[in-house]
Amino acid sequence: MHGSFVLLLLLLSALLSVVTGQSPCPDPSSISPCVCSYNDFFDTVSVDCSLATSSEDLFAAFNDAVWPITELLDFRLTGNGYVQDLPSGVFGNVSFQSMFIHFTVVSSVHPEALSSSKDRLGELRIFDGSLQEFPWDALPAFTRLETLNLYRNELASVPAVESPSLRSLYLSGNRIAALEGPWSIPNLIFLELDGNPVSELPQGLFQGFENLFSFACSSCNLGPILKTGSMEFRSQDLGSVYLDGNGISSLEPYAITVHDRGVVDFDRMELPVLVVGCV
Repeated sequence: MHGSFVLLLLLLSALLSVVTGQSPCPDPSSISPCVCSYNDFFDTVSVDCSLATSSEDLFAAFNDAVWPITELLDFRLTGNGYVQDLPSGVFGNVSFQSMFIHFTVVSSVHPEALSSSKDRLGELRIFDGSLQEFPWDALPAFTRLETLNLYRNELASVPAVESPSLRSLYLSGNRIAALEGPWSIPNLIFLELDGNPVSELPQGLFQGFENLFSFACSSCNLGPILKTGSMEFRSQDLGSVYLDGNGISSLEPYAITVHDRGVVDFDRMELPVLVVGCV
């Protein structure tokens, strides 16, 4: 009798799972080699496609399989030496809050590759990889994106960047020799360009950064003379500027200007005396 009661409970539980949709992941075989994981405590779904052998594997997993729910927590592609690009529509109608692409050979991201996540994506990290082409023009549509980390890739240039929501932009360790302006990122707090061969910053680059707290361009190529108007900081919240390793030996008048209410630490500057203007 007790055994029959337990069996009945198990059957009812299985039936309830089907009826209420408590299995938000697709049939594992339909998305292989991608793996879907459900965290029942937080009620979140994550997908890891690190074993994919091509971008076609990704496309099939998200376009051919049936996804009971399409609003997922995060996507991961790590330690992968096969997926070389993220093509248009690769994720179908599946969206993510966070995406982590780490130690891969992904060299390009199509402007429509991430469009399904434009209303939800808050964090995008493509780092320690081979990225050469990124859809900068698509950023204005990503209204919740706060963190963009493209650290240590192969980007050679960055166009004028526009984002209504971005707060942290990490571009250190690329091959960026040219930046275009003007940029419009009013909520930006952290901007890191360390280790890029940047010899000149666009005029007025910082004027649209009303909330900037920290700027870093250590070991860039800004020296030996920093020209007038190179850095016109308008943020009252600016707290630190990192320019060490640039071989800067002299400043032209008003090469650096800061807000008169700001308290700025020009950390590890080579100049024995640093005089800046105020706005």
